[in-house]
Amino acid sequence: MLKRVLVTLASTVVALGLFSGVSPASADVEFPTSGDVIKYVFVSNKPINDSIYWYDAYGDGQSFPEDPSQRVRFNNTFVGTDGHTYWSTSRTFTSRSTYQLVGGYISADYENDGSGNNYVRCSTFVNGVQTSFEYAEGRYATAYC
Repeated sequence: MLKRVLVTLASTVVALGLFSGVSPASADVEFPTSGDVIKYVFVSNKPINDSIYWYDAYGDGQSFPEDPSQRVRFNNTFVGTDGHTYWSTSRTFTSRSTYQLVGGYISADYENDGSGNNYVRCSTFVNGVQTSFEYAEGRYATAYC
């Protein structure tokens, strides 16, 4: 009798794990791994910025633009709760790395208008959970996330 109860209990635990929507890839956002969805969101108060950097699905560093003499242009806009217009871009992918690195940065273009009132921010998400958020302001603003 006890054996039957234990077998039933074990089967129930396995079934709940399989059908609960929780997969091994979404178990821990602190240590992302293969199968986890990684998202970077880069935001600025100006459409043209110096560069963005992030780790890709294989844990390799990527930067845009690749040519340091060029600048990155953000095309997506939104109005913040403060009433100002912001520009943004994002990168989303499914990790292919057992030990996924998550991190990036955005650097403002100090030559935008010479005023030095740059604002940039960077956010990271693992499986929809925000894991990092940083912002920076000023002429050479760089936000690391």
